[in-house]
Amino acid sequence: MQDIKKWLNGAKDFQQGRQLYDQYGDSNVLKKLFAIGDTLLGRKKMETALLELLSNSTPDVVTHEAPSLQLRKIDGVPEELKPYIEKRKKLHNQRRELHAQLRMMLLHQIKKYTDQDRFVIQMNIYEIGREIDEIWRIERYYAETKTLPVPKPATPVVVDPDTSPEIMYKRIHTLRTYLTPSYQKRLKPSRIEEYRTELETLQRYIADDPPTV
Repeated sequence: MQDIKKWLNGAKDFQQGRQLYDQYGDSNVLKKLFAIGDTLLGRKKMETALLELLSNSTPDVVTHEAPSLQLRKIDGVPEELKPYIEKRKKLHNQRRELHAQLRMMLLHQIKKYTDQDRFVIQMNIYEIGREIDEIWRIERYYAETKTLPVPKPATPVVVDPDTSPEIMYKRIHTLRTYLTPSYQKRLKPSRIEEYRTELETLQRYIADDPPTV
């Protein structure tokens, strides 16, 4: 579904969108509508249909077989595994609420919501799906080994000394925008931490060796 995601976030070429729906969609009515050509109604229906396909799809990650049934219940589960199960339940609830909100926006075409608003919700659904899949992976690993997987070390942020001052200051401004309270609502916690680490690294680099603008 990465190609649909790319289409929704790009120029939205009509013929390319038609090919995508022919590949992934199952409504013959919509396929006949799109075959007529690039019309205002067809374009509107196409974007809605592809958004629905993407929001209802499984994330493009390796899925894992669910752990044994005894690990699905909190009672009797080892203490170190309980936070993951609780988080998975909360993520399922969040995704269910986002799906309901997206369906309402798509069905009723509420004007106060923009395409960007719908796309942000869809991307949140996608990211939550990735988190749920990762938790299932951890639970399966624990079921097989009775230990938690060792977390991967964070990739250090390295500043390229050849980066121009203009680009460096522009990136700092962008990162500060991402870390504003209003923008953080759109981001997952891990991404917020990545942006914060990158911002701090850039600021330290400039403090130690300020570039000449």
